[in-house]
Amino acid sequence: STALQQRCGGTPHEEMIRGGLFTHIRRMFAHLPLAALVEGNTLILHGGLFRAPPRKGKGNKRRRSGGALTLGTLDDLRKASKGGQDPDPERSVKNTIASDVVWSDPVNTPGLMPNEARGCGTVFGPDATESFLSSNGVKLIIRSHEGPDARDKRVEENRMPSVDSGYAVDHETPSGRLVTLFSAPDYPQFMAEGERRYNNRAAVLHLTAPDYATPQVESFEADLPRPQAESYYDVPAFTEEEEEELEQQDADEPKAAVQETTATAAAATPAAAATASVDAPADSEAVVEPTAAA
Repeated sequence: STALQQRCGGTPHEEMIRGGLFTHIRRMFAHLPLAALVEGNTLILHGGLFRAPPRKGKGNKRRRSGGALTLGTLDDLRKASKGGQDPDPERSVKNTIASDVVWSDPVNTPGLMPNEARGCGTVFGPDATESFLSSNGVKLIIRSHEGPDARDKRVEENRMPSVDSGYAVDHETPSGRLVTLFSAPDYPQFMAEGERRYNNRAAVLHLTAPDYATPQVESFEADLPRPQAESYYDVPAFTEEEEEELEQQDADEPKAAVQETTATAAAATPAAAATASVDAPADSEAVVEPTAAA
């Protein structure tokens, strides 16, 4: 709108994006928690499980690659830095947990290892999921991060269940489950001419009392035809100085990395993960609807 252009300064593209709207959107996401814990039973995050932070001590050096990792805990997540605008562990070791939460993926093989395919985050097997669930008293982990295209492009030894319905149970263990929830139908929207479309359905989960850890799946399809939209936007890059300024602004206002809620309070929206809405007495339901995975 004209008013928005005036406020942001100039054209609807570089001036508006760099000086206004895009900057404000980035800052808004920096204010959101990394994860939500519903009734102490259901953990909602974007990517997956995370390593424990480096322990302080003489001669302790950060390991950057190779070897099994030590699994983190809910207490580690509660104390973690949210990572500012871009939780890059290469810039600061304090961003490691935030990076793992955003970029990790489940696999079928046991262990917790660096995510070599993505170059950041972890890959974690059913044993790691069971250990986290049992150690932290959690029954269900809901994550997103992978649409039908990402699952399709996995190498054969790391194949996981399809999310073409919008939902997949990735790990089922004695203590609970880890599931992938994807709420963007007909994804990706923009594909090269001649590429096969996935025509996937999407899903939301309904969490109900008493434990809010036994989801009811509601699957849906895209409303076709899709509206016409541009597939490319020329978003200007931010300089390192601008990134550091935004990160410092975020650091000056400490915010919880985990939003914890009961059935009588509203859960917040974890950044780039999911929307957990719990606002009712014990006989009502909560709706969990993640954003499209990055």
